[in-house]
Parts: sequence; C-alpha cells; structure tokens
Amino acid sequence: MVRRLEGLKRGAQCVKFFSDGRRGLGSGDGKDVCVWDLETGRTEFCLEPHSHAVDDVGISPDEQTILAACRDKTAWQWDLASGQLRRQLQFPHRAYRVVVKPGGFWVVCTDEQAGLSLWDAETDRELCQVTNHTGPVWGIQCSFDRRFLLTGGTDKTVRLWKLPNME
Repeated sequence: MVRRLEGLKRGAQCVKFFSDGRRGLGSGDGKDVCVWDLETGRTEFCLEPHSHAVDDVGISPDEQTILAACRDKTAWQWDLASGQLRRQLQFPHRAYRVVVKPGGFWVVCTDEQAGLSLWDAETDRELCQVTNHTGPVWGIQCSFDRRFLLTGGTDKTVRLWKLPNME
C-alpha cells in the first residue's frame, strides 16, 4: 500500500482515477464524493450532501464536471473547479451507473426487478429500455464505442444488447 486516503464518511462504492493519474475520486454509502491528490494523500474536497448513497460517479472527458448516480433515483452534476452543484436530475428508478460520452453523460437506471433504462443526462431523455432479464440486473457495462451494452443479472445470464444510434 502506498497510502490511505481519508475523507469518505462511510464505505466506498466507487473509485476512479483522473486521466493524469495524480488525482483520484471516491464515493459511497456516506452520501459524499471526495477527490484526493494521490501524490500527497491530501483530500482536495468532498462534495455533499447527496440525499442517498452514491453508487457510481463519472468524470467528464474534460475533467471539469462529475455526475454522481444516487440510490434515491437522482443524479447530481457538479462543477469540479468551483465545487458547485450544476443540476440535479430525477429518474423513475435507481440511478445505478454513469456512462461517460463525448459532451456529457448517460445514466443507467435499474428498477431493481429485471429492467434497465438508459437516459441522456444532458437532454433528460430516455434513450432505451432493457427488460428481458428475469431477475435484478446489477452488472452493467457500456462498450467503449457506446454501441453495445453488456448486462448481468441474478437470473444467471449475461446479455449483449445493441444500442440504438444515439449520438
């Protein structure tokens, strides 16, 4: 271990590197998101209060904003330079994953039964739904080219989905 990073109020759900490898980000059950200087271990800042635990965070390609997906069906977009909340989005189901794309973010929501929906965070528009699993879907990954979605469920299946052209 190189160093221990302090600042999160409770357990970590998500950790990410910034592209330069000098900063890191963590979020979790404590309703907060912290950014650290990895060379010194110093906490640069913590963004709070989210209303519920943060399941996932995406860092924009220009690293100026982050989007935090929360269990209470919301996502919070933060300006990293100022630490100010830009906007809060509301969804019909739990905001579970953030997909970073050029110019913004997609949010994957789960109904915690057998379905998912993919939303464009910039337009607040639902892009597609996935409903063919027979149990909750917790494994979710979008391909790098954002053409496919891979899902894994408690129904013991992994499924590959072709996404509609959305760019």
